[in-house]
Amino acid sequence: MSNKVLALYIAVIVIAAAYLLFFENVLGHSVRIGGQDHYFSAFDIVTIGISLVALVLLVLSFMAYRRHPDSRMLMVSFAFLLFTIYSILNAVDNFFLGGYSAIGIAEKVVQFLVLLTFLVILFKK
Repeated sequence: MSNKVLALYIAVIVIAAAYLLFFENVLGHSVRIGGQDHYFSAFDIVTIGISLVALVLLVLSFMAYRRHPDSRMLMVSFAFLLFTIYSILNAVDNFFLGGYSAIGIAEKVVQFLVLLTFLVILFKK
């Protein structure tokens, strides 16, 4: 993986964290157990479940990379990292923010980077 791609991923992670902390003030909001609809439903369970599964896949992919260092496996691990960030943004949007927020833009940027990562993996020689 080139240094430019790595720098792009690091920049996205830093921007996402800064966005949540400074612009959305996530730490200043209280948790709403029922999410945006104020009712704990299957949607809320699936939202939490996706975040947990993404985190498990992230850990497993980095463990696999450590065992067999390969640039493609590293890219897969970064894709899982981005997907984990996306799922956490989605959970934060549902359980902390509520209503309209610009967090949807951050989610779409991360989704785009996940797809871009998979394209790089597929077409990298």
